[in-house]
Amino acid sequence: MSAFKIHQFLNIFTNYISRYELTPFQLKVLLHIGLQNKLNGSQPNLTITKISKDLNMAFSTVQQCIKKLAKGYSYKSARTNESITQEGCELVKHEKPNGGRKGVISISIKGKRFLEDIGNLLDDNGKKADNNPIGG
Repeated sequence: MSAFKIHQFLNIFTNYISRYELTPFQLKVLLHIGLQNKLNGSQPNLTITKISKDLNMAFSTVQQCIKKLAKGYSYKSARTNESITQEGCELVKHEKPNGGRKGVISISIKGKRFLEDIGNLLDDNGKKADNNPIGG
């Protein structure tokens, strides 16, 4: 595959994931949640602690990723004391029984579609690359 084709694919891929403004860490967490849901069915029993251990990432990093990947969150600005809401992209569900701090994390329908679309994008570009000789 030529450098031009690699560059072209990366542009398509980057434009696709930028719809949700995902960072590489957020994409990594989302892919892990999607894979665990696929391997373990609808009851993956994933928590922030388990994901952070599985991916060898700091708990707080995974926690922030989940907030962005789920419904979002609100906080008070330290400077202005105003309430600020950070919208999430709702690609995962973070269900907290009884309003507690701990909760189970799973992929949402929207998240499944997003990952399927990424898979199709990779498949389509892989087929194009397979049909062309290296450097062609």
